[in-house]
Amino acid sequence: MAVANGQGARPQAAHAAEFALTCIGAGLDRTVAEMFLACDARLRNGRGVALAVAVVDVESGSLTIATVGTVCAVLLQDDKEHLFVSAGGIVGAGYDRLLPETMALAPGDVLVLFSNSVGKFLALQEQLKRSALSSRDQARVVLNRWANANEDAAVLIYRHEA
Repeated sequence: MAVANGQGARPQAAHAAEFALTCIGAGLDRTVAEMFLACDARLRNGRGVALAVAVVDVESGSLTIATVGTVCAVLLQDDKEHLFVSAGGIVGAGYDRLLPETMALAPGDVLVLFSNSVGKFLALQEQLKRSALSSRDQARVVLNRWANANEDAAVLIYRHEA
């Protein structure tokens, strides 16, 4: 799973984000760190992106994730939330040392990847825990409720069922 937030004005930013996601999709056999390196190299002559990449290993029940820039990642487990630390910088313009994190997942855990234009995390955990909506419908609720109307916004919600 990945969320990319392109830098700059909307048409160019959207193109950069799409390009980054295509780069990730073309290298699904890579490690998370290798995915970032490939995207950084491919975006060097254009606009950069803030990027979050998460890989779930269903067999082991583990999640490996890394983020760069202003894309946020939060794992909701029972009554706890873990906010993943983002490396500074921009993919395509260089970034600080990437530190992918690996965590065990349990059934019912919820991973949320979202752009900074969705705003602060606020009551997102409550919204996701008490809702019987699908992840797609929950993402729509989050965007409608918390997204900044003057910016592009993205939300990806994954509920671990394995």
